[in-house]
Amino acid sequence: MTNTPPTPFFTTMDVPVPVTPPDYNRQLLLQVGTPKPKLEQLTGFSPAEFEAFVYELVHGHLKGQYAQVSLLAGAGDRGRDVAAYTAESRVWDLYQCKHYAGPLAPNEFWVELGKLAYHTFTGAYPTPRHYFLVTSRGIGPALHDLLREPLKLNALLLEQWETKCRTGITSAGAELTPALEAHIRAFSFGIVQEIPPLDLIEMHEHTAYHAFRFGGGLKPRPDPEAPPAAIEMRENNYIHSMYEAFADHLACDLAAISAPEHFGHDAELTVAFQQGREGFYSAESLKEFARDNLASEADKEFDKLLGETNHGLRLLLAKTHASGFAALTAALERVLNLPYSNSLLHQEISVLDRMGFCHHLANRRTVRWVKR
Repeated sequence: MTNTPPTPFFTTMDVPVPVTPPDYNRQLLLQVGTPKPKLEQLTGFSPAEFEAFVYELVHGHLKGQYAQVSLLAGAGDRGRDVAAYTAESRVWDLYQCKHYAGPLAPNEFWVELGKLAYHTFTGAYPTPRHYFLVTSRGIGPALHDLLREPLKLNALLLEQWETKCRTGITSAGAELTPALEAHIRAFSFGIVQEIPPLDLIEMHEHTAYHAFRFGGGLKPRPDPEAPPAAIEMRENNYIHSMYEAFADHLACDLAAISAPEHFGHDAELTVAFQQGREGFYSAESLKEFARDNLASEADKEFDKLLGETNHGLRLLLAKTHASGFAALTAALERVLNLPYSNSLLHQEISVLDRMGFCHHLANRRTVRWVKR
C-alpha cells in the first residue's frame, strides 16, 4: 500500500501575492517598501481626509465641467459636502461623502435623503442635477438595490421620516407637513447615484493631488514637444538675449542679428540657437508636468529650480568673458553639474531642462549674457 501525503489545507495559489505597479517609483520603493493598495489607503482616511480627497477629485479632474467647486462639509452644510456649480444658473451637482466602518446601508442613508428633500422643499438650495453618493467602503447590497429602483424611495422615505429624519435634519426638527409630504412624493430620486470607491481612485489619479495623497512617485513624464517653427511672443526676451550674445561674439551691431538666417553661416551659433529653443521648451514641459502632478506646489518647485540655477551661475557671470556667447556657453556648461537634489522634481530633470533653465532666467531678465 502506497502512503499518500495528506492534502494541504491550502496551495501556494491561495496565498495572495502583493503586486507592485510597474510604474512605481523604484527609489521610493527601496525607501518605504511595497505600497499599500490604494483601496486600503482610502478606507484608512479620516472623515475629513475623505471629504478633502473627494474635493480634490472634483476640483482637479472634473473642474472643466464646472464654473466653481466648493467644499462645504461641516456644521451647517445642509447635506452638501462638495457642491459643483455649472456656468448655467441654478444647475449644480452635489457630491455627498460617507465614511463609515463598513458598506453603507439604507438605515444610515435615510437622513441624507431627508436632507435633500427637506432643503430643496424649503428653498435652501435648488434641486441638484445629480446627487453623487461617494463612500470610502462602497454601499451594501440593500442600498445598492434601492438606488436602482428610485421610484420606491419616495414612499419608503415617508415611512422612515419619523424615526430617521424628523430630528436628524435640523435642530428645531423637520415636521412632515402635508406640503412637505407632497414634495417628497413628487421628488425624482433618480438623480441619486453611487460612484464606487475604485472609480473614485481612478478619477483621482488624473489630478495633481494624487501623488501627495497616495504616494508612489510622480506619473511618467511625457516627452517634451519640439519647439514650434515660428518664434512665439513668450520667447522674445531670451531670444533677444541670445541675439545679443551672438552679435557680441561676431563683433557686429545687434541690428545685424535679428533672425536665425543672419547667423546661419556659423554652425556653432546655429546649433546653440536650436538647442536653446529646445531647452526652453523642454523646461516649459517640466513646468507643465509639475502642474499636472504637484498642484499648488508646482510653480514654487519650478521657481525653486530657477533660483538654484541663478545662485549657481551668479559668480560665473560676474566674471569677465571673451564675449556674451562665451558667457552663455560657460553658463550652459556649469548648469550641467548643478545637483538640484532638494527639488521634488529632481529625478525628472533632463540635460535639456538644465539648459532651458538658463534661458528661462534670461526670459525673466534675471540674467544677461552681455554685460552692460
